[in-house]
Amino acid sequence: MGFNCNTGVDKEDTFPNVQLQNVVSSLRVLTPAELAAFVRGSQLKQIGEVNLNSKDVIAAGSYVLFKSSLSVQLGRADHLWETQQGVRIHLFVCLTLFDKGEVDAFYGMRCIQQTGIKHFVKVLDVCAVINVQHNCHSGNCTMQWTSTVHFERRDNGSKAAEFKHGDNDNYIVNGAALLSVGWQRQFSAVPCVQQSNQGQLRALHQGIARWHAQETPSEPSGAFEAVDPTLA
Repeated sequence: MGFNCNTGVDKEDTFPNVQLQNVVSSLRVLTPAELAAFVRGSQLKQIGEVNLNSKDVIAAGSYVLFKSSLSVQLGRADHLWETQQGVRIHLFVCLTLFDKGEVDAFYGMRCIQQTGIKHFVKVLDVCAVINVQHNCHSGNCTMQWTSTVHFERRDNGSKAAEFKHGDNDNYIVNGAALLSVGWQRQFSAVPCVQQSNQGQLRALHQGIARWHAQETPSEPSGAFEAVDPTLA
């Protein structure tokens, strides 16, 4: 009585699973013909979000790494689908693929370019969700006061600043993000020079010295003199 059959099951075995069934009207699409042909005979339903694991959620707009026959590839999720044939249920993600470029000289992060090629994979083949940002430096993106400000759902006549991206093709993998770090580093493969403990301390002191020099309200108070003896 009241027995939960999932109690004795490793939680990792329950992933991936559907996080959100509903899809907002603006994101609803027709069933992709290629996917429908691939799962012919199954019931197809578009879904909103999928839990890849206990931390990562895949939704429209998420950037994911997935296993292909040759390597790990990167794509942006366009929409997600659940298929059912009898008691068998499978989850799919439809993607726009990206090509890997050079390491960006300005950001020091891996460049990626949108290809426009569409592809679908099983969510089981997705390795990780990673953080991707637009390459605003190469795109010469600008900040403009064009966004309408609403107060209590009414336009108050004010404008807020918003970015205007110069293109929709060039992005970078955010190497500073703490999301799926291992997979991100493996995919980005950015050359990195190993720094000594002393070198890291020097960089820390130089950075805080520059922060002090800016004389901003948020600068650290007092002199920064504490040094970990184990690192000296």
